Amino acid sequence: MHVIYRFDVGGLETLLAECIRRMPRHRYRHAIVCTSGYSAFVEQIAGTGTPIFSLDKPAGLGLVAHIRLWKLLRRLRPTVLHTYCVSAVEYTATGVLAGVPVRVHSEHGRNLNEADGRSRKYNALRRAMGLLMHSCVAVSGDLESWLVNIVGLHRQKIRRIANGVDTDKFSPAPISLPTGPGHAPSQGRFLIGTVGRICEVKNQAALIDAFVLLLDRFRGNGPELSLTVIGDGPLLTSLKEKIAGLGIAHLVSTPGSRNDIADIMKTFSLFVLPSLSEAMPVAVLEAMASGVPVVAPSVGGVPDIVVDGVTGVLVDSPCPRILVKVIADYVEHPEMGRRHGAAGRAFVERHHGVDQMVKQYLALYDMHCETESVG
Repeated sequence: MHVIYRFDVGGLETLLAECIRRMPRHRYRHAIVCTSGYSAFVEQIAGTGTPIFSLDKPAGLGLVAHIRLWKLLRRLRPTVLHTYCVSAVEYTATGVLAGVPVRVHSEHGRNLNEADGRSRKYNALRRAMGLLMHSCVAVSGDLESWLVNIVGLHRQKIRRIANGVDTDKFSPAPISLPTGPGHAPSQGRFLIGTVGRICEVKNQAALIDAFVLLLDRFRGNGPELSLTVIGDGPLLTSLKEKIAGLGIAHLVSTPGSRNDIADIMKTFSLFVLPSLSEAMPVAVLEAMASGVPVVAPSVGGVPDIVVDGVTGVLVDSPCPRILVKVIADYVEHPEMGRRHGAAGRAFVERHHGVDQMVKQYLALYDMHCETESVG
């Protein structure tokens, strides 16, 4: 049983859907429990026979959500309870009370309200739950170090499993495609793209400001510039208002959530991640798998996947002034984009294939089930 905040469009949810689809059904059956509902994203697990439930957790402590989960656990009797991120870690205790043999937790990143990872309240909760879980998965080296050195979890409980992507689904565009990655200015168009939940920590507003500066820099000189911001979230309306107020709505596309991101990603000349905090962003791996060069901040686990000067460029800060300078380099030097895009594709193929990730989770479940003598 997987317990998450919400099953909606996002990197974590995509990884969970991949694990459910790809794990042998004769080995593990799955159920998903959301503390705060789910969206049409459930179509991603259609045909897998995976039930999904919502605890409809109210604001505050939400004792009623623990009771509802306890009843579900007693009815479904899962062998493994897998919780995700700080929003669900407290349910490890509910798993103990319900008699679930194996408890696993995963950390996939931190919200803006604890971006520095030093929240006493949240880390105390993680330490307490750490005593009750069998393993805690960190998706990046940065998170692994933080869990041990700052949170205070025992190192032997930490398992590092890097995120992976489907390199068949996310692949480079044919060379003949005019909107492919790294196209020359003579082809008349340079498309900057980003994918992510539209929220404060993802910082898309800074990318909008950088795009305005870029337009001024290349006004009347260079390729046609455009920007696509894919994703939904609480700040989407205000982001659209900002774009309209700047008079650039005809150059910036905000299509919301899409289920054809793999096709859209192929059309990007450059992928820009303006986030303030990240663990190991799946969207970056998807861009690299698509042969698209990446500009991203040197935060969290991003340096684990974006090799500066090889697969993209790392920036010290995702502020507009710095972003525009790096983006302009790619506009002016299309061959650099082609080179970095090809290197990114090769890197993901070697280190971040989705099957490799699923095998590691499968091995983790198997190890704990064998240790606890359950099957």
